[in-house]
Amino acid sequence: MGTDATDHVDGRIPKGLSTSETGIYLSLLKVADEFARKGQKPRPLVVITDAGKDYDDLAALTLLKELHRLKFVEVRAVVTNLMPIEKRVRFVRGALNELGLHQVPVAQGTCGSLEEHEELDYEFDTDFMAPVDSPAPEDGQELLRQTYASAKETGEKLHLVCMSSLQDIQQFANTYPDLFVMYTDEVYMQGGNWISPQGKFEPDGKAANNRFNLPAAADFHTSLQEKRLSSHTYTKDASFAVPLTSELFAELEATGNSIGAHLRRAQVEQDLTFYERSCESDPGKRFAPYMDQSWFLQHKTNWSKQTHDKKTTRPVGKEVVPYLTKLVLYDVLAALGSAGNEVVDALEIFRERDRIVQDCDTHFWILEGRDIVPERLALAISSLMKGSLLAVQQGMGFRV
Repeated sequence: MGTDATDHVDGRIPKGLSTSETGIYLSLLKVADEFARKGQKPRPLVVITDAGKDYDDLAALTLLKELHRLKFVEVRAVVTNLMPIEKRVRFVRGALNELGLHQVPVAQGTCGSLEEHEELDYEFDTDFMAPVDSPAPEDGQELLRQTYASAKETGEKLHLVCMSSLQDIQQFANTYPDLFVMYTDEVYMQGGNWISPQGKFEPDGKAANNRFNLPAAADFHTSLQEKRLSSHTYTKDASFAVPLTSELFAELEATGNSIGAHLRRAQVEQDLTFYERSCESDPGKRFAPYMDQSWFLQHKTNWSKQTHDKKTTRPVGKEVVPYLTKLVLYDVLAALGSAGNEVVDALEIFRERDRIVQDCDTHFWILEGRDIVPERLALAISSLMKGSLLAVQQGMGFRV
């Protein structure tokens, strides 16, 4: 777990963090104290997620919980989508309870996709699933309506964190256009998009979150552009540049929190499944046609950094497990960005906070490794995730 450098520093910092991790908290607490001095309220967030399908959504929720505890954000509502939706909503409800966010409502959204999706063994293999006989979850569209109606009453604007299919938010934006436009401040997305030569804001069809329902994603992007709503998109290429390893999940498991145990187990099982699919000779059987064995070994393992004899063949099946040391936490970047510019600036994680493409002044991209300070971003993410679970285990509640 590293040297405990938190003694006599600040009671808001969980015990068990290293000196460098404590430094991240000290930087953040300066911002928190300035917010308190100015009476600045946390940013109200609405989160849409398919947590359970990939381990990065749960990692993002873990980080968001800590931003919530430190009063940078306030998670107002979470909507789940992607089949099997009945299990996914129970997974998220249980995860939020485990993180201490019992008061945050969780609703069941749409199937999120135009295609059927296979339920993989690792998705719901966890100790924190909400019971089958739990009270029926709210409908996702109704929870969004209620959350936006409350924002209207208080004169607030909401920040959206979209970490999955855009089908639910597109449906809401079309059903309640006035609420959506008037009371949405910014949208944070993980995926990909671009400005076409014709000047149109278009989703990248290769990005999974867009590909689930590309017509809905295209329509939502059109709405953002036409209504001039600000959006921030974090791409997979930026995520690949962050030097996070499986050691982080081992440390999260060591906290004793079941979130950490699930992340550790799911990372190995998910990546092993991913690898086996990448080895398929038929591109149609892979997660994406271009994600072949060479792509996987380069982007998801440390295989290429090892010394191999010329006669050494590529790993087959479970032989790849020892090389599954790299974590790629796509959604975590969007979650961290949703805390706002003051937090991002204090962490010193971006070389250029927003890189504007073409002449568009409302849509911002973090595209590549050169947009970030990789080691600093890795430290910020690992510090907040570890701190999040340590705070739960140490009974550190949410400040009033």
